[in-house]
Amino acid sequence: MTIKLGSLVTQYNQESIQEITFIGAGIATAYSLLGLIEKLKQSNIKTPLKVTIIDKHPDFFKGIPYGDRSGNSVLLINALNRFMPEPHRGKFVAWLNQNRDALLDDFRKNGGAKTEKWVSDNLSSILENQWDTLYIPRYFYGKYISELLHNVISENEQRGVIKLSYVLDQADDITKSESIFTIITQVGINIQSKLVVLSVGSLPTKRVFEQTPVIKDHNFLLINDLYEDSLPSRFKMIRDFLAKRKGQDTNVLVLGANASSLETLYKFSDEEQLNQNVTNYTVLSSQGIMPDSEVDTEGQKRFIPEHLKALSDVKELTAEKIANAAYSDLSEARELGLGAASTVNVISKHVGILLPRLSFSESKVFACEYGNSIGRMQRCAGAHYTNTLKELSKTKRLRHIAGRFFALKPSEKGEAGLHLEYIARHSGKKSLDPMDFNIVVNCMGATDLKSNDTPLLLKNLISKNFITPNASGIGLEVDSEFQGSENLFIIGPLLAGNVIDNKPLWHLEHCGRIIWSSNLMASSLAQRIYTAIA
Repeated sequence: MTIKLGSLVTQYNQESIQEITFIGAGIATAYSLLGLIEKLKQSNIKTPLKVTIIDKHPDFFKGIPYGDRSGNSVLLINALNRFMPEPHRGKFVAWLNQNRDALLDDFRKNGGAKTEKWVSDNLSSILENQWDTLYIPRYFYGKYISELLHNVISENEQRGVIKLSYVLDQADDITKSESIFTIITQVGINIQSKLVVLSVGSLPTKRVFEQTPVIKDHNFLLINDLYEDSLPSRFKMIRDFLAKRKGQDTNVLVLGANASSLETLYKFSDEEQLNQNVTNYTVLSSQGIMPDSEVDTEGQKRFIPEHLKALSDVKELTAEKIANAAYSDLSEARELGLGAASTVNVISKHVGILLPRLSFSESKVFACEYGNSIGRMQRCAGAHYTNTLKELSKTKRLRHIAGRFFALKPSEKGEAGLHLEYIARHSGKKSLDPMDFNIVVNCMGATDLKSNDTPLLLKNLISKNFITPNASGIGLEVDSEFQGSENLFIIGPLLAGNVIDNKPLWHLEHCGRIIWSSNLMASSLAQRIYTAIA
């Protein structure tokens, strides 16, 4: 069978048993492959290792954040020096310098006013090779990692180290007979493999109102998933919808206050025509707080996390004690007027000092129950995103509701869009917002493994006991070698809720953590190869 992938054409023989098959082709797969190839080069492998990679999107090795589905105008949520560790960052920066002019030209073509401002504000730093503190366009990294992988793969295919096949399809099920897995794809390709790496990324977004990705009516447009097709295509829908409203008042509701929410508001503001046609923006989030970018240096010096520091003398330390101390310190920081950007380093440092003292079982409790909760209270972002919020607030076009989503209801007036029902944070009571919303963008975050929205592949694997959800609800149990079950490896965000190399893991969407965990998994995979292919 011929699978066409951009300029790559590979032959996949269904009767050939693969040594390893990766399901999912994001950056966790990219770094796992890089680590694995490096270890194979150091071995005395006699024949090329047969590897297949399956993904339903052609953006191999980029994943959603850094590929076409996110478009070419959104930026990193963190500065480059917080996004990627050395020595990887130095290699990336060298590539940025080599490709600088072409990248900037392409970036300008795909953005609007804020894109031009980003270039003008940062051009001097770029020309002086000062990339580390910049919040660069995300797709720059996608182009880099994809180019790097294809070069490494091509070189090592020629050297006889590895032989890759690409399958552009969705994996729906896996069976196992004796020691051989059979992966069954949506179009009916059966791929046999001795080892399988499950690298499917984050769980899908929670959907509201109905399960479909987009719901259109002449009075409202509900976008349940910004990236299932692509961010640019979703904003084309928004442009078309606004054009048909012919100057009527249009209110936008954004559900959630995460990175996707910031990107949504940034994209509206970046395109002047879009922004002019929107009357008001509303954000609903459980905390009622948007990510922060401003560091109060004087306040930061005065802030001492006394509750966390007090735990240094506690003999029987538990995950709950650490979490409660962090909550108390963060609450006191807010009373002092300090936002997340001023406290995140201090809180993270003191939590990091305490975590190694936990037992394995308590580390697992922290990973499953508390890590993400503390993280949600410390969300930071670059000024390019938070300045958008300030600009909209100054014109009294942005408001923030603190509460938990309950429902969307069609307006009883019939011609007025959707109404929002929510559980108010402070009163705990159900409330109905009086505003009519014409555009709703769902950025509420991912579902969990108990939901009906769980992808079919994961449902099937859970039902067969090939994988087991852990107490986090968003991750899968693995052993010390990253196995969910014998020869079925897990990598990427589904590692949440585990303790690996004595480190509790709760957020595996950060590039640095993905590089670290993928390299470890590659070592485990390499150790299994000779047993599996013997």
